[in-house]
This record gives sequence, C-alpha cells and structure tokens, in this order.
Amino acid sequence: MDLDRFRCIHGLVLSCSGTDSHRQRPRPGCRSTGLHRHVRLGQLDLKDFRRLPLQSKPEVVPDLGRADEAEWISYDGEIQEAVLWFGLLGRRTSLPTPVRKATLLPCGASLAGRGLPEPAVRPVGRYLYEPDAAVVYARLVAEVAQDVTGGLVDEGGALITATELHHTPFATAYEITKMLPFNRAAFRATLRERAVGRVVVAARGLGTEPDEFQHELAPQNPDAATVFITGTADRPTVLIVSPIPDTREPQPKPARTGG
Repeated sequence: MDLDRFRCIHGLVLSCSGTDSHRQRPRPGCRSTGLHRHVRLGQLDLKDFRRLPLQSKPEVVPDLGRADEAEWISYDGEIQEAVLWFGLLGRRTSLPTPVRKATLLPCGASLAGRGLPEPAVRPVGRYLYEPDAAVVYARLVAEVAQDVTGGLVDEGGALITATELHHTPFATAYEITKMLPFNRAAFRATLRERAVGRVVVAARGLGTEPDEFQHELAPQNPDAATVFITGTADRPTVLIVSPIPDTREPQPKPARTGG
C-alpha cells in the first residue's frame, strides 16, 4: 500500500486519487474524487477515536469497549486499519453495542451493521460472492448476504452463494462454472488444464494452503479462473468460478420514459 495515498488522521480519511493503485484507473464501484471520506459531524479531538491493532485473523474479535462505532477500513480489497469512534453526534452516553462499519477505499463506500443474525447455509447456486476484507473483519457478511438475497456456502464462513446476480461494492461476484469433490492429485491436474490463476482455501481443518499449488497456477493469464476450496475437512468441495465484471459498480437506474 502507498501510504501517501491513504491517511486516517484525526477523523479525516484522505485519498490522493480515486484510482486503483495497481492499474491507475477508477476502481469499479468507486467515485474518482480527489478528497475522500469522511469528516465526522461536529468537532473531534484526539480523544474521540482510537486505532485498534489489527487482528491476524478476522474471526478474532477485539474488545470494542464503550465506543459508539467500530470501523474497519480496507484499501484495494486489503484490510488496513480499524478505528473506534467515541462521542459521535454529540451523544453523552455510549451505545449498548458499538455500531460496526466497513469502509472501502479508495471509493469510500461504507456498510453499517443492521444487527442481523448469521445467514443460513444454502445449496450452492449459480453465483458466488466473496466479501471485501473490511466486511469480513467487521463481521457484516450477513448484511451483504441480505443485500444479494444469498446464503452462506459453509456455516461460519464468509463466502455467499445466490441464484440471482446483484450489484454490490462490498463483494466480488463470480459465476460458478464447475463444482467437484476435492482430491489433491485430480485438483492439480484441474489447475493446469483450466489455467487457474488463484486458489482460495475456505474449507476449515483441511490442512491445505494456497501456496501448495503455486506451481500449477497461471497468474499472468488475464482470463485465468479462480478456484475456491469449500466445505469441511471430511467433505471438501472445489468451486471453479469466473469473475463477473462491473458488478461492484452502482447499478444504473432505469431511464425515465416520457409521458
């Protein structure tokens, strides 16, 4: 990450451009503005926010204390910072439970928690959604699942499946092209045959890491597929998917008809 392009100082998040740092073009779903997000209402001083040390794993829940809001911030899909906010909107007493929020940079899109329970697991549909890292750390997968009318692929996991395609800046959408049982030998052959560029291991307790298959990957191929290993250690499943472009952009409004 280029620290000159991202600052979170005294309640003000700055981004020097609205472009993707690697490709120098506006990121899907983001506005290309020079000054991003977010000046909080009212005058803040240094006691009004506190940075949290980032946990190594999103399932580790930090102590949020008596904060009004806990915000996790990602840049270009990678988690960067967690901030606790106090005294928002002139409240004299803290909320019973801090509001959780995920903010994505450079676009500045934010998702706030709605107090939803964990979504139900459902059979794998046509589409797969991979939530942004800030969403996962903020534990807002349920909110994204509701927005795309989907359910979880695995209990306690972050991957969402749905039968319909929806636009959201908070997750990357894929179309599932193949579903297979996981077998290491057969899997390596599949990676070579299908020119897979990325492997994501979501199955718990499998004892497998993406680096294990590095020699079989084709990351330089722009048309390379992505593979997710899901399920459980005793019944892992392979989902071969293709990314769907432009689904992180705001959905265009229907044209108004005259009359």
